[in-house]
Amino acid sequence: MDAKAETSCHESVEEDFLFNEDSDATVSTETGGAAWRVLVVDDDPDVHNATRLALSMTTILDRNLVLLHAYSSIEGRQVIEQEEDIAVILLDVVMETEDAGLRLVKIIREDLNRHDVRIILRTGQPGYAPEVDVIRMYDINDYRNKSEMTLARLVTALTSAIRSYDQIRSLTTLKSELATTLEDTIRSIAHTVEVRDPYTASHQRRVALLACAIARKMYLTEDQIKGIELAATIHDIGKLYVPSELLSKPAKLMDIEFKMVKYHVLAGYNIMKDIKFPWPIADVIYQHHEKLNGSGYPRGLSGDEIILESRIISVADVVEAMISHRPYRPALDLDEAIEEITAKKGIEFDPQVVDVCTEVIRGGIQLEGWA
Repeated sequence: MDAKAETSCHESVEEDFLFNEDSDATVSTETGGAAWRVLVVDDDPDVHNATRLALSMTTILDRNLVLLHAYSSIEGRQVIEQEEDIAVILLDVVMETEDAGLRLVKIIREDLNRHDVRIILRTGQPGYAPEVDVIRMYDINDYRNKSEMTLARLVTALTSAIRSYDQIRSLTTLKSELATTLEDTIRSIAHTVEVRDPYTASHQRRVALLACAIARKMYLTEDQIKGIELAATIHDIGKLYVPSELLSKPAKLMDIEFKMVKYHVLAGYNIMKDIKFPWPIADVIYQHHEKLNGSGYPRGLSGDEIILESRIISVADVVEAMISHRPYRPALDLDEAIEEITAKKGIEFDPQVVDVCTEVIRGGIQLEGWA
């Protein structure tokens, strides 16, 4: 592959190609911090040379520029897959095909899931300009005709794009730090449950492991799986409000006692509802005892009224409860648990979740405390 990284200096080409002289263009040799990485994707070598020359002494936001080069959309994809910190892509629209550049934009945003990198489209054929809805849909920063691209306009476009990239990366970092703080909050809450009721704590951990295994087998996103893990880890947090003697009673509960136990769902929801998570933690807690046919509690939700995360945790919760020893009954074996959820598939439990759960268990998942 011809794509390579190189600093934009010590090169010489004809200065009158592509970038016209412009007295408003400014350059600087002062630097601070890591260089901004800019990928040039164009099938014309002269464009690469002209871009290299024009930016040879340019700094943006007090940082140097490092140029990466690709001479086709295929090479461009390869570079993007290999490089994690590209700030801006200067992308030609017409290369191998009339829409090669636009196809690469779609790949960048949808297939490679790169939403931080900024994209500036350039073309020497104005008739191939992208539609406005395409620019909006794929978050394209700018569109420029090469014939109109002076040095000042190039630097202005790059400055705007790099500033946007820097802000996006800062927000991404902040979001990651916030997510870590929220996870720590949930784990602290889970520890509170463990101190009072070790059984419930170990139950929640095993439910979380099984629920995440089901979610991965269903090809949910990593973000959804993280939300399921955290919600399952504290799905019975409301049992803090249930008398401990009822949770460990070695006999069938009376109706009034069962109503007190069922209150843990609402109690858990009330504990978590005012904490702003990026996942539906409170709703999952509120819904994890709802049934597909509306026979569950506390609200009698049915079908798609129950969010997918709750439908997954519901099955994992029931399976874990059945194969674990309880004060009022011995543990069932895995075959009996599978038989039970299969009998209620499509009635109380989501059919797909039951099928995937069965597949996960048959595959030999190892959960803490399971034989």
